[in-house]
Amino acid sequence: MRSVLSIAAAAFLLALAASCTRPNESYGCVPGEQKACACPDATTGAQRCRADGSGFDACLGCGETIDLGAGTDLSAALDMSVSPSDLASVMHDLAIARDMAHRDFTVVPTPADLAGVDFTGISCGATTCASGACCVTPSAGAPTKACVAGTTCTGGAYPLLCDGAEDCGPGASACCITGSSSGGSTTTTGSMCTASCAAAITGGGGGSSSFTTKLCHGAADCVGYMGTTMFGAMAFDRCCTTTSLGVHYCAPSFVSVVTVGTTCD
Repeated sequence: MRSVLSIAAAAFLLALAASCTRPNESYGCVPGEQKACACPDATTGAQRCRADGSGFDACLGCGETIDLGAGTDLSAALDMSVSPSDLASVMHDLAIARDMAHRDFTVVPTPADLAGVDFTGISCGATTCASGACCVTPSAGAPTKACVAGTTCTGGAYPLLCDGAEDCGPGASACCITGSSSGGSTTTTGSMCTASCAAAITGGGGGSSSFTTKLCHGAADCVGYMGTTMFGAMAFDRCCTTTSLGVHYCAPSFVSVVTVGTTCD
C-alpha cells in the first residue's frame, strides 16, 4: 500500500513540474516569442507573440528589413490620412484630367489667310521695292513698273513712295494719291505719306475730274473712310483699281461705273 502511494505522489510531482515549465495550453504562444512568417510577396517576415500569449501579431517586415530586436518600436505607423483641402485639390486635378481627355488635339486650327497682305515694301509689279520708289509708266494697257533708288522717276513715269499705310510712320500715316481723269484717261502724280488724306472727287463737268484718296490692299483698308463728291458726302469704302494707273485706291462704288477700266472689291 505504501508503495502505491509513493508512485502516485511521484506522478503528481512530475505533472506539477511540467505545468510550471510550459505555457498554458489555452495560450497560442509564449509572450514575446518571435517566429518567421510568409509574406504576400513571397519574402519572409517575422511575427511576435502578443503579451497575453493569445496569438501572434501580423507578419511584419514584408518587402523590407525590420529589426525586431530589443528596443524596436513597432507602434508608429505610416500616416495615410489626407486633409479635406488636399483631397479637394486632388479631386480638382482629376476633374481637369477628365475634361482634357475629351479634347481632340489632333485637329489643327486653320491659320488666317494672309495671302496678298503687304507688310513692308512697295509692291511694284512682280517685285517689291524695299526702299526708294516704284516708278509706274502709264500705257494704254497695263503700265510698266520698276524700282528706283531715289524718289523721282523719268520718262513720264510717276513715283509710288508707298502703297499702303504700312509703309508710313507716325506723323504721316496716310498713303495718299492725287490725280485726274479726263476723256477716259486717268493720270496721277504718284503717292506719298501724308499726315492726312481727305478723300474727294471734284469736277465732273465736261467729263473731267480730279481726285484725292488713299491707297489700299483690300476693302478692309477703306472701312469708315468718308469723302466728298460731286454727289455730296459718300463713303470711299471700296478698294478699286484702274488699269492705266496700276494701283489700288479707296473710292465710292460709282467709280467702277463712270471710270473706264476700273473694278472694285
